[in-house]
Amino acid sequence: MNLPKRFILNKKPKSYLEQGKINCGTYVLKSIISTYKNKNYSPGIIKQLLLSLPIFIKKELERYGFKAKILRASNLNDTIKLSLIKKELKNSKPVILYVRSSYSRKGEEHKIRSYLVGHYISILGYDDNLKVFFIYDPLRSKEYQEKLPIGNVSRSYKKILEDWKDPIYGKFMNFLYIPISK
Repeated sequence: MNLPKRFILNKKPKSYLEQGKINCGTYVLKSIISTYKNKNYSPGIIKQLLLSLPIFIKKELERYGFKAKILRASNLNDTIKLSLIKKELKNSKPVILYVRSSYSRKGEEHKIRSYLVGHYISILGYDDNLKVFFIYDPLRSKEYQEKLPIGNVSRSYKKILEDWKDPIYGKFMNFLYIPISK
């Protein structure tokens, strides 16, 4: 499949909400459900805690009529990993990634935190000329969001590959991604 040098999903979230302390999975889901199904998503506290596990994210997406798969790109080289994400986007599928949470609300990088905390983001587009993905990162505070064609932050391909590894507490979510179709 030939991939364009730049691709942005044709549906944009109405807003990029800022998460609380522990509910990145909830906010990524809220963004996808409100964008593609035009429905409000407000789970209770127990469900928010469960949404830290990919199986519950998948089940919630399916409950709202999406098709979702939990996949891993662990044994692939970096070029193929990046191509997997781009191919899903080209097929009009937003992609949820489980990454190390190495950034503050202001976008400052914190190396120590990245080894301790995991985080969900959604990939909404890319630009090969700039070598960046356009991302919705629910941790990013509104006053520090970038002006982009889609998403609230951009990250270089190199940084995505670095952050896409599981935090120190295990390898079970290393290079995990969830492509979503409507």
